[in-house]
Amino acid sequence: MAHFTLSKFKKARQLAFLYLFALFLFTCGGGGGSSNPLPVTEISSGFAYTSIGDWGSTFGKFYDDCESENANCTEQQARSILEAAISAYSIETQAVHLYSDVSGSVIHHVSGESSYSLAIQGNSLMETLKFNPAVSGTPLYPGFEVTSDFYSYPSFSHDFPGALSGLLSLEHERIGITDSSLNEKVFKGIHIRPLENSGIMWSGTQYSWAEIAELDYGNACDYLGDPRYCQRVSLDNSSNISLVGKIFGPKTNAGDMPSSGSTSYRSYAISKGFYEKGNGNFLYTGNFSMVNSAGCGSNPPHRGCHWKTSDAVSAEQILTVDFSANSIQGTLSMQKHYYESSSGSLTLLTSSSYDLHKETLENLSISATISGNGFTGTVQNSHFIGKIYGNFYGPNAKEIGAIIFLSPAANNVVVSGSYYESEVAFSIIVISGSK
Repeated sequence: MAHFTLSKFKKARQLAFLYLFALFLFTCGGGGGSSNPLPVTEISSGFAYTSIGDWGSTFGKFYDDCESENANCTEQQARSILEAAISAYSIETQAVHLYSDVSGSVIHHVSGESSYSLAIQGNSLMETLKFNPAVSGTPLYPGFEVTSDFYSYPSFSHDFPGALSGLLSLEHERIGITDSSLNEKVFKGIHIRPLENSGIMWSGTQYSWAEIAELDYGNACDYLGDPRYCQRVSLDNSSNISLVGKIFGPKTNAGDMPSSGSTSYRSYAISKGFYEKGNGNFLYTGNFSMVNSAGCGSNPPHRGCHWKTSDAVSAEQILTVDFSANSIQGTLSMQKHYYESSSGSLTLLTSSSYDLHKETLENLSISATISGNGFTGTVQNSHFIGKIYGNFYGPNAKEIGAIIFLSPAANNVVVSGSYYESEVAFSIIVISGSK
């Protein structure tokens, strides 16, 4: 459990959340040292950039100072480090939402922008999650904004199986928060996150981090602790769900962007999606109901009362960037597909009965246009059509990161002949890589 209280550090009037912030986001290790200057990894064209690993080392040194009761462990020092980290990193998100009644007989979806931010309030690190209003035919999703203590909820992790062990993790959270109108928002949060090794992410990046969150909505929590946290979801009467792609890191300064030449980026991708095929069935086999209505009501089990999702991971993919033409081209395929069991662990889908489903996330053609330090464009294959949103990160556009939203139709255009034509299927993909 990652739940954490400030009590032991409050005695020394220190901000313990600083190190936990690093541990949670960066999986950093500690380091010795008697001072904690703000880190700078590289300077390019007069602009300073700090890698994720170097921020982790700085946080770790501060933690070591506090553990050894070093004079450098001060509240002012903690705030200066954390404020600098928050300021240096931008956070980009995109989301898709799916709604149905418990029986699954009513299905709606909307896609829309979302945002995520961190801020220091008193002796707490607060995170804000916001979904903008979205419309699909008629207004279906009003949006909301909630702010909560970063460590006000418990979590537990599962390692990815096989060759991805130690590279990616599946993390579960129970989140109970109250918005500004005192309306309770309850989520079962499921995140796919890369693990850091010696300052390098699974994707080979140092300056950018890509993850996906699945938010299954509940109604109420059982709370414990001081500060209180959601020990378990106590009531769930709907199978509503959101998928959110997130990328953060220091964007390449506009004055540090290349203006000519062509570069290849070695990239990796992870995805979460829900895929219906015929009468509300999940995936290709038709053996699983798309909506798991079991457990709707009091004390739902893990993965009870939710839309069933499938996860996927890519091998190395190549994105070609032409800075002279301000264009990005590439092809993306997801190779390994997983289903999350009732216990929370991942099972690799190896049966040939899933082959047709797997093929729907292959040979996705990417075409995007660069503007400043960001880019937008389209993604399409014979089953899905969608959009890509991305940015360049680190010195001299060293890294690339993007979020892809896919569905069988976009802007009233249906992919004719799609495996999911006239069905409910959506996927969020995050991709990150380096030169």
